[in-house]
Formats: sequence, structure tokens, C-alpha cells
Amino acid sequence: MNQSSFECELSRTPRDKVQWLKDGKPIGRLPDRMTIEELENGKIHRVKFTSLMDDDLGVYSLRVEKLSSECRLDMKVPPTLRLSDSFSDRVIIKAGGAMVFEIPFTASPKPKVQWTWRQRSRPDGELGPVQSPRFKADVVSGLTSLPVSKVKREDAGDYTVVISNELGEVSVTIQMIVIDKPSVPRDLEVIENSGESVLLSWKEPEFVGLSTTTTTDVSVSGVGGLLEYVVEMRESSQRAGRGVSKTSELNVRIDGLQINKSYVFSVAAKNDVGQSEFAETKPVSTKLDYGPPPSPVNVKAVVNPEKASIKDQTIELTWEQPTDQVSASGPVTNFYIELKPEDSTRWQDVSADFTITEPHFTLPTDKLQEFVSYEFRVTAENKAGKSKPSSPSNAIRLAFLSLPYK
Repeated sequence: MNQSSFECELSRTPRDKVQWLKDGKPIGRLPDRMTIEELENGKIHRVKFTSLMDDDLGVYSLRVEKLSSECRLDMKVPPTLRLSDSFSDRVIIKAGGAMVFEIPFTASPKPKVQWTWRQRSRPDGELGPVQSPRFKADVVSGLTSLPVSKVKREDAGDYTVVISNELGEVSVTIQMIVIDKPSVPRDLEVIENSGESVLLSWKEPEFVGLSTTTTTDVSVSGVGGLLEYVVEMRESSQRAGRGVSKTSELNVRIDGLQINKSYVFSVAAKNDVGQSEFAETKPVSTKLDYGPPPSPVNVKAVVNPEKASIKDQTIELTWEQPTDQVSASGPVTNFYIELKPEDSTRWQDVSADFTITEPHFTLPTDKLQEFVSYEFRVTAENKAGKSKPSSPSNAIRLAFLSLPYK
């Protein structure tokens, strides 16, 4: 502000020491901006200010030999900010931390000082409504401050102070960015459920958090770093989950589930500051809407070629799967073939080394015996389980120059 001075001239050199007072109290230690001068053998006494502060305003008086003289130092100045070169209108603080926003100013008459806050969940996000900050502001002569402590991520946003008097107003806004772990992922749901696998989907957390590695420069915009999502699962009857996947996507498929079980799936968001709490699904049942398939029918066995050495023969098996019940029971995924000698009751699986998905199969004869009559039966399987075995096929016999068995 402008310099200011005032002086008092005496008629003669005083016999006693001259005393200066401000508002009735002796002036003690002088601030750097203030000097007191004595000229012409003590006849002239002068007070000078290189700049004025609110603290300087008041009634100044000079006392000497039971005499006194006084004057009032006043000024009318619209509010003016006195921000230092190091001032930044964007600050970064870690959750739980503390700091003080200090705004020096000059204004006269005494101004009204009001702090407001608008929440901003992301550095480049939309601002919320104007409201009072939860922190208590302080105002002393020429300085307003807002101490913030035990900062939460919800405190992030724009803090604005307006300083006003009858001559005008001035304002400044400080954006506070809070570095913290993310909030919980939103809208977690199962969008596909085949019984053996599920597809989970979710939305990004409301508060993504900021990365400590990307906020060293206060000019950051947007969020810092890519979020990682930690996926866990447990059976509904269990308390502890186990990790099954990590991904940066907003969905994940989980395979290898058991049919007719109940599972709970959980997803947490993670950045390099920390990990959020888990969002959980309600218990998800893998019980299918259908049961095992019906038994195959019309199982037929044919020796091919009919007249040949046994080592050159195979058995052609065909059957039918009832089509009117397939949609109700779910698609068949596998067939299993068993055989037994006609005079035996013990069935033997002969398809363990094969994957059979169609209603026909060519069975090698290398493990079968000549002149033994064999019967075959077929079992169908879908995701819900296996059918009951079919009725036995017609009997066939392997032999050199084989004839149809009767």
C-alpha cells in the first residue's frame, strides 16, 4: 500500500523524554515497516510507514511534559490479496493429513470474510453445490486461514474465500486434491450364469483415488494411474474368500464352478495408495433350470465288415437321442458306451479314452474276443449330469467270416 507519515512540532526542545502511544498504550517494538524520527534537536517528531497494515490503524498520541497531541490514522481500501510467489491454487494432500490454507490481505474498513466449499470427487470432475466447509476458518488482522486436518477423500474440492467491504470484494479459490485408496466398485452383478461359470460386471468406483506416482506435479488432471480390480469368491456357507482373478477391466469370467452350489463373489478396487473394501454379490446359485437328459434309444450294433478277420473288423454303433426333451433338459455334451458279454451282468466302460459327442461311434475290436456275443448300452450327459443307461443293443459276435448273430 502507499506510504504514510505524520509529525508533531514542538515550540522548543523538550526537557523530558517524548513518548509515543497507540490507542493509549506505549508503542513497544516497531515493525520493520514503521520508523520514529526525531529532528531539529527534538522539536520535530515524526512517524513513518513504508506500508500500512490493518494493525497500524488507530489513534496515535505524543506525550511530553504533561502535554499531549493525537491524531487518528485511518484508511479506506478495497480488499486486496497479498499472495506470495509460492502460493498455489491447487494442493495435494494424503487422506488423514493436515495443512493450513493462509490468505493474507489488506482491507479497510474491516471486511467480511466468508469461506465456502464445493465438493469435487475427481480433480477434473463436476463441482457440487456451494456449502460451508466442515473445517473452522480463522480471521485475524490482515490474514484469514483455514486449517484442515484428518482429511477424508470426501473433503476434496474447491475452497473459496470471499473478502468484501463497502469498497469492493476479492476472492481466491484453492482446489484440494485428496490422495486416497478408491471407494467400493459400484453395481456389482452376475450377468451370465451357465452353472459352471459366471460373468461378473461392475462399474468404476465413485471415488477412483489418485496415484502417488502421478501427483508429484500439481498440474495433474484426471485420475492417476490405472485401477486394478481384485476378485474373490467363496461358497455361501464359508466366511473366508479366496482370490480368483485380478483385472483392469470392468468384468471378469470365473470358470470351474460346481453345479448345484451357492457362491458369493467379491470385487475390490486397488491403486498404489491402497485397496477399497469389497463389494459383494448376493448368494449366486449354480443350480441349473433342467435335469440330466433322457436315456438314448434304439441302440444298434453292426459288425463292419461282416466277413473279415477280427483284426480288420470294427463295430459300428448308432443310437438316437430323444429330441422332444432336449430343450427341456439342456443340450447333451457327451455320450458314454458300455459293453458286456451277453451272458454276463457286468457292464464295462469302453469309451474312457474317447470323447463322443455325436449319436454314433466306431468301436475298435482289438480288446474283444472271437466267438463271444456282446451287447452295448449308451449313457448321455449334459451339464446337469448323466442319464440312465439305455436299453441293451442287439447282440453281435466277432469271428472270421462272421455271420449275423441270432
